Amino acid sequence: MKKFLKILLILFVIMIVLAAGGYMYLYLAFPKVSAATDLKIESTPKRIERGKYLANGFAFCIDCHSERDFTKFSGPVVPGTEGKGGFDLGEGAGFVPASNITQDKETGIGSWTDGEIFRALTAGVNKEGKFLAPMMPYTELNKLDKEDIYSIIAYIKTLPAIKNKIPEKNLKISGKPDIQNHT
Repeated sequence: MKKFLKILLILFVIMIVLAAGGYMYLYLAFPKVSAATDLKIESTPKRIERGKYLANGFAFCIDCHSERDFTKFSGPVVPGTEGKGGFDLGEGAGFVPASNITQDKETGIGSWTDGEIFRALTAGVNKEGKFLAPMMPYTELNKLDKEDIYSIIAYIKTLPAIKNKIPEKNLKISGKPDIQNHT
């Protein structure tokens, strides 16, 4: 009887692990989001200033999407690299670079509409509808007041264009390449 319960427990654990793994794969590979809305955000000085405050503070946009100098205490942002992306956020889960959020039309978000940026911040998908996670904190950003998100977008659109092509992410599960090129 003990052996039977042990086998049953092992099978139960295996089923839970497989179910969780399947759910994570589907969640990462197939984000289901609506098309970007037709949104035009008015960039007022007040809105840009509020967006700067949020993007450089609470929302951590600039911390993640800039070059950091970790030879200094707390790894401050290197001046002039704000928004250029490339910082690896993988933390042992593979290579997960932050996107270029500057106004460069080829390597950044300079060709994105306000609605596409809004969708990236609140639904975690890029212009093409590909998943930006696991590091993009869209589940927290989508809880912000819409006016705060509009302010972040207005500020981000003031970042000067920096040409910086970001390589594709490469997630690893259990140390093995598992999910690749799901940007």
